[in-house]
Amino acid sequence: MKRLILKALLTAFVSLGVPSLALSSDLATLTRLANSGDVQSQMALADYYGSTQDIANQFYWMQRLAEEGHLMAQFNLAQMYRLGKGVRQDYAKAYDWYVKAAEQDYAAAKYNLGVMYRDGQGVPQDDNKAFEWFKAAAENGLAQAQNNLGLMYANARGTSKDDEMAVAWYQQSAEQGYWEGQFNLSQMYRWGRGVPKDDAQAFAWLKKSAEQGYARAQFNLGVMYYLGQGVAQSHTQAKLWVGRACEQGYQQGCVNHQALVQQGY
Repeated sequence: MKRLILKALLTAFVSLGVPSLALSSDLATLTRLANSGDVQSQMALADYYGSTQDIANQFYWMQRLAEEGHLMAQFNLAQMYRLGKGVRQDYAKAYDWYVKAAEQDYAAAKYNLGVMYRDGQGVPQDDNKAFEWFKAAAENGLAQAQNNLGLMYANARGTSKDDEMAVAWYQQSAEQGYWEGQFNLSQMYRWGRGVPKDDAQAFAWLKKSAEQGYARAQFNLGVMYYLGQGVAQSHTQAKLWVGRACEQGYQQGCVNHQALVQQGY
């Protein structure tokens, strides 16, 4: 079986959850209150400047909140340093703020620390530490981390190879609707790794992933339709799904789609 893919960093910013009452105040009043130390006003300003793409002011208020121990602000500040948004890109500072958020038990921060250690981004590459952070985030219920923990077990990174544990974590990720966990679980069933080979289960999980728009799953679903694996053979459905993969730039999907067209399907 081809090496399963690894998921990248979570890149989204999180809202600080400002009450509507604070947002109803005028900007000058909010600024005065924020400068006097009112946390709700600081949160309102950070969210406001983020929504208006005033990145410099968003960074300023996010940093003040983070330094005061605000969890979501710590995570967002880490994101800004990692992406170079409103500040010069600095992986080391991103790492420091992710750690502070992780110490407050924030799963997304733990996950991103796992990615940084796995990829050697801002820290020395260390699969053992990556595994520890992915496990901590996975145990918090984060689907992306559950998937990546499965990958670590499947590929013997930071831990001994254990396909059964990989399946268990992919399953948890897949059941939360995460497309990559669904794809990776399907491949374990397809090739009989950690579970008895089961084409019907492979097809079912692959279809869930493909329906969410994952090109690699769409291509593999087309192949299963073409071969009649886990489903009644259908060249029409095969052409449909490899065509969808092709539309997303998946080159092998384009090759197979053209071949099916030439065969008259």
